[in-house]
Amino acid sequence: MITIRGLKKTFRIEKQFVHAVNGVDLDISEGEIFGVVGYSGAGKSTLVRCINFLEIPEEGSITINGFGTFTARNGKLFHKDDENGAEKPATDKQLRQLRRNIGMIFQHFNLLDRSTVFENVAYPLQHTGKTKTEIAAKVRELLELVDLSDKIYSYPSELSGGQKQRVAIARALANDPKILLSDEATSALDPDVTESILKLLKDLNRKLGLTVILITHEMAVVRSICDRVAVMENGKVVEEGNVYGIFADPKENVTKRFVNASFGLSNLDKLTESGLVNITPDSKLVRLTFSQESVGEALISQVSRKFNVSLNIILANVEILQDAPLGALIILAKGDRADVENALKYIEEQNVKVEVIVDGMD
Repeated sequence: MITIRGLKKTFRIEKQFVHAVNGVDLDISEGEIFGVVGYSGAGKSTLVRCINFLEIPEEGSITINGFGTFTARNGKLFHKDDENGAEKPATDKQLRQLRRNIGMIFQHFNLLDRSTVFENVAYPLQHTGKTKTEIAAKVRELLELVDLSDKIYSYPSELSGGQKQRVAIARALANDPKILLSDEATSALDPDVTESILKLLKDLNRKLGLTVILITHEMAVVRSICDRVAVMENGKVVEEGNVYGIFADPKENVTKRFVNASFGLSNLDKLTESGLVNITPDSKLVRLTFSQESVGEALISQVSRKFNVSLNIILANVEILQDAPLGALIILAKGDRADVENALKYIEEQNVKVEVIVDGMD
């Protein structure tokens, strides 16, 4: 549904140029929940603002089904309806029509403080040709959808953070968009509220057939609801794939940091630096990743007996991703060099990914 090619956006900050988005290519399918994850400054928020052209890119193209292709060249935007259509300068009217069909929710809600919940949700429906009766009916329908019908005449100051975000979601859906952009929408919420908002987004994705593009710096959010994910660093997409595959076999260092933090394995460096994990000349510190084919096996105890090695579990976790289990263990393998190497080779043969983190035998 959304095809992005060669997208670039640069900002000038004082005397330096910052390449916030630097040659991004992405394909996002209709009806999927697509996550974009990265640390602060990675370019993810700029990318999402380019998708609805709140930011105009310098270069690149964005094709959205039903809206044709918008192409940027030297900071100027052009548009063509289809493959055979003539390219012309994009008009404000075309951009307004596109933005009405792309809802957006933000980290800090962006509600009108002096307006009621009803008025906040009704705001995008002004100047759309709808009657007051039609607008009222639409607002009530949307508030029921986000489970806030009883707050229709409340003010934002009377709402919790989660309720405010539900109002923001209802407002973003006012014009029946096909695409919903979520820019760090759960970052300001506590864990329980975050879970409820993510569940709501997943329900809306299924009920309305929404394509959701979710910007976050939290891999737990991606793990919870996304179908696929792109990892950004320094304005580029450095890794992309389905969520299970990215968690099971991350390639880039930045992705590994995200995955380790999500699995609760990010304290490993502290453990080794503090001396609580003593890596001796007869040991290896190893990460084992158990996929759905191997996660249920009692492999550690079997291998310990079979190869006469000591396998001490340092950190461990099992998650359910896309309805399938994925386990991660950090172990300290100790014993004779040949026995340890044979044990690790055997583990790998059982469909377990083996990665030596620190080799004390070298």
